[in-house]
Amino acid sequence: MKLNYKRTLLVGFAFFLICAFWQAYDTIVPLMLTNKFGLDQTWSGLIMSLDNILALFLLPLFGALSDKKDTRYGKRTPFIVIGTVCAVLLECVQGEGGVVPLDPAYAQAVQALCREKDILLMVDEVQTGAGRTGTFLACEQMGLDPDV
Repeated sequence: MKLNYKRTLLVGFAFFLICAFWQAYDTIVPLMLTNKFGLDQTWSGLIMSLDNILALFLLPLFGALSDKKDTRYGKRTPFIVIGTVCAVLLECVQGEGGVVPLDPAYAQAVQALCREKDILLMVDEVQTGAGRTGTFLACEQMGLDPDV
């Protein structure tokens, strides 16, 4: 039997993405519960515990259902799209391929849209945070107040 390198790589990459998404989910959702909705950390922890317990039972059920459902988008795509949390992620200064700052008017328009539609606004400050652009966060210079 010959090893299918392409399929092995794709499956490995899928598991990597699942692990990365799960870590982001377990980090961002409690922050949303406490900061955006004003819940106490005890309630936030209880909700996350219940979420994990429900996932233990519901994930196999939805996995079995998605294997039996065939749509024009594929077997699992409708289940993934419906279950995905929506948010907007901005990078105030693009650091790869040169230093390209985001237009402040555009950033404020995106923030206004997020506030109007009650969408989570996240700002990526990995390369620009901790005072690297003059202020502690680069989004402060653009007048942004992100949720995460």
